[in-house]
Amino acid sequence: MVQNSLKPLSNKINQKRNEMIFLGNQYGLTSPEVIKISRQLDNLLNKLYDYQKQL
Repeated sequence: MVQNSLKPLSNKINQKRNEMIFLGNQYGLTSPEVIKISRQLDNLLNKLYDYQKQL
C-alpha cells in the first residue's frame, strides 16, 4: 500500500535524475540549466524523505 503511494514520487525522482544527467552531459555540471534541475531533484528527494519519516 505505502509503496504504491510512493511510486509516482519515485517516478518523478527518476525522471528528474535522468534529465539532470542528460543536461549535465550536454552543457556541463555547472550550467544554470543543470543547477535548476538539481534543485528540483533535491526538493523531490526532500519530499520523499519527509514522507518516509512520517511512516
